[in-house]
Amino acid sequence: MNTSPEPANVAATPTTTTRRTLLTAAAWSAPVVATAIAAPLAAASTLCVDPDVGINWGLATVSGTAATLGASSTLDRTAVFRPQNSTRPTTSNISATVRHTFSGNMRAETNDGTVSAQNVGGIGQRGYQINQFNGPNALTQPSANDFQTVVFTFAEDLYNVRFSITDIDRLWRAGNGLTRDFLDGVVLESAAPRTFSIPSGSTVTGAGTATSPWYNSVDGNKAEDAPGGQVDVVFAGPVRSFTVRYFSLGYMLGTTNNTVNTDNDQTIFVTGLRVERRAAC
Repeated sequence: MNTSPEPANVAATPTTTTRRTLLTAAAWSAPVVATAIAAPLAAASTLCVDPDVGINWGLATVSGTAATLGASSTLDRTAVFRPQNSTRPTTSNISATVRHTFSGNMRAETNDGTVSAQNVGGIGQRGYQINQFNGPNALTQPSANDFQTVVFTFAEDLYNVRFSITDIDRLWRAGNGLTRDFLDGVVLESAAPRTFSIPSGSTVTGAGTATSPWYNSVDGNKAEDAPGGQVDVVFAGPVRSFTVRYFSLGYMLGTTNNTVNTDNDQTIFVTGLRVERRAAC
């Protein structure tokens, strides 16, 4: 069990760090642009609803310039999903852009913005990887000004959007001789209302807001393919965009000997995407 004091209502902050070397980058190829539906649904003479479309990251094509280790410049990705479980065989692909930006001392790891090589979250799917570290050297103490924001934007309105943010965990024990590496903090922002739940087995707490970020209440590096650091999110929709803000909460603990003493890299994943599409037939 973690013996470090937990942050109360934590101000929106970014963070970073990861310790995963078993992940590889996804294949890159040219995207196929999906057609956005701009007309109000009420105006459609006939409405086709695809109620439970899977958009598995493991089956997606992700393109863009690869991340450079230690860089803090903006990273842009384009993801194209071949809809799974669609009730309409001729349905078009779903397209999304993903933009990573860095603030303060936050830096990119080489796997940032790629698809994991293995399943994550204990749900049998690979995930979109968000990772980082606080630079310019491995022992830079995190602050409220150091974070990464990742904006996911779809090319069309989607409904009943469901996904998980996984591997929200921590290695941060206060005191002499104990590991102080990373303490994941996550905020989810969107103009569209959302709800969330903590699945059985997860020790994540918080509300995913600027004043109450999600973080793990138990110290320990959770396995990537396990639910111990998971939050499940639902947007009723319509939704086109949401933002994940990622940072390290280590600086908030406020105890003695509370400084980074290892590489301070960190990783979370977005996985298990399912959506409902509504379009005029």
